[in-house]
Amino acid sequence: MNKHKLIILRAAMCIAILSLFIGCASIDNLAKEDEYGGTAKVYSINEKQAWEIAKNVFRWEGANDVDIEENRVKHYISWTGVMMAIIDPIDNNNTRVISIPAPSPCLPMKDRPTEKDFHNQFTQAVNIIKSGKSLPISPH
Repeated sequence: MNKHKLIILRAAMCIAILSLFIGCASIDNLAKEDEYGGTAKVYSINEKQAWEIAKNVFRWEGANDVDIEENRVKHYISWTGVMMAIIDPIDNNNTRVISIPAPSPCLPMKDRPTEKDFHNQFTQAVNIIKSGKSLPISPH
């Protein structure tokens, strides 16, 4: 292989590798429901419960603990490259939860939970907690 083809091949490989990392959007780029879409719902639970439920929902949908990032200062929890949930306390007993899919998701479409999936699982978890039970590792 001549020198020019080798340089072009190496450059193409570098670009391909970089595009893998750039394609999975940084969750810090997702901040507001009105700017990025998302689905909001108010739940009759406190903020602490909402954090725990959101983490469990991501796990139920397939996230590993290393894929889950919490930022309590910015009020979000994310499943890196898949979805984030903004936890917005309204008062001591009500919390607004906004689910926002990543703009450049890292999972194939068939494996990716939707905002509706997230809120369905979240509602199921709220009902489990309100019935006095602990959240299971898996909802089924």
